[in-house]
Amino acid sequence: GAGANSACSRDTSATYTTKTSEGDRDGKSSSHSAALQVVSLEAALQELKAGFDADRSSAQQGPRLELTQELGQGSYGKVYAATWRGLRVAVKRMVFSQLPGDDGSAAARRRAAVLQEVALNESLSHPNIVATYSHDMRQLGQGQAVSDWQLLIIQELCEGGSLLDVLVDCRLWDAARGLPLVHCVANILLDIAKGMAYIHGQNIVHSDLKPDNVLLATGSEGLVAKVADFGLSIRMPHDKTHVSGVSHGTPLYMAPEV
Repeated sequence: GAGANSACSRDTSATYTTKTSEGDRDGKSSSHSAALQVVSLEAALQELKAGFDADRSSAQQGPRLELTQELGQGSYGKVYAATWRGLRVAVKRMVFSQLPGDDGSAAARRRAAVLQEVALNESLSHPNIVATYSHDMRQLGQGQAVSDWQLLIIQELCEGGSLLDVLVDCRLWDAARGLPLVHCVANILLDIAKGMAYIHGQNIVHSDLKPDNVLLATGSEGLVAKVADFGLSIRMPHDKTHVSGVSHGTPLYMAPEV
């Protein structure tokens, strides 16, 4: 009923939750983490503008990407709320550094792995999958012997936080009655099932489905759950039901196929 939907709603000022993939962590040095922490919103906007100048429809209209708020940061970089082509979006900025002793090949493999994940995300289209709209990879400090690479990913903004946030905050619990909000829980589980059925129909195994990899958008009737983070996903051959020699994911949440 309306009461249950209202109880399921989240404060839209909640932090957008995103997760670092293995490629993010391997490609990010501590020195750049420190540098990213002091970048102002204005400076970051200038960097993002430079990366998306091709989106200008005219000199008068300016860039289609405009940062509005910093939402969070991790070892990979920062996440911003932004407006892009009239949409409220999340912009994830990652920087990949060439590590000492690397001739460039290891860094190239890390970038390729992350770009493969981005390409997979962009190929998916379903109401219960976090949408990835666009990305931009470019070299920083061109002409130097060793340079960093910047990746910008524009994704759907899920302002309800993650399912883990909701569980920790007891948002799905009716304290007065001492019972869970069954209607809300059922809707979230149904949303997750729909998203997973869709990717399974694409022969994709998520491999790491867990509460912090489910994001929540606020709709007119309450929360909408969306599956996120395909960093460990596997595209299965049509004639296979199990991947041998592969074991990755989070204990207790690993996919049976792996």
